[in-house]
Amino acid sequence: MDAKKEVTLGGRVFVPTQEDDMTFDQFAWIQTASEKAGLGSELMSAVEPMLKRVLETEQVLSDDEVESLTTRIVSRCYQQRAHLDVLAGLLVEKGKTWSPSYAEDLKQFFGGLKGKEDIGKANAVLAEAILSFFWSGLASTKTFQNSSKTPDLVVRLQEEMEREPDLADDLATFGS
Repeated sequence: MDAKKEVTLGGRVFVPTQEDDMTFDQFAWIQTASEKAGLGSELMSAVEPMLKRVLETEQVLSDDEVESLTTRIVSRCYQQRAHLDVLAGLLVEKGKTWSPSYAEDLKQFFGGLKGKEDIGKANAVLAEAILSFFWSGLASTKTFQNSSKTPDLVVRLQEEMEREPDLADDLATFGS
């Protein structure tokens, strides 16, 4: 997520914390949330065959495959009720400092958001955060470190996702 990107939710302005600015506690919070969401080994085992095929054939994923994978990742996050943990780990109100107690307060705030606009924005931020985290983890996964094509694969997956104009709209209304 872009550090300069501000998002207004419930009348409050938030900015995503960049990896270089995270505290150890915040990093641990996000790692725990991502595992709770199934973004670790559980999801990788489901995605690995698809990625292996892409690496072997050098064909990019189809738009349908990218959309299906994205929806699966976001759905898994919601199913495990990790969506509030992810948002509270990554977003900080402009001018504030992250702490575990502050994140708990944010979970309550984000969980109480109302209205199509705020919920749509929260869904879009969540999807972007999850996918950014997932692709970063994918690029550094040991399974694929030996392949010089891995960084290219991740870039191609991201480009495919960004080329799909309806996907961002679908994610903005996901679950609403």
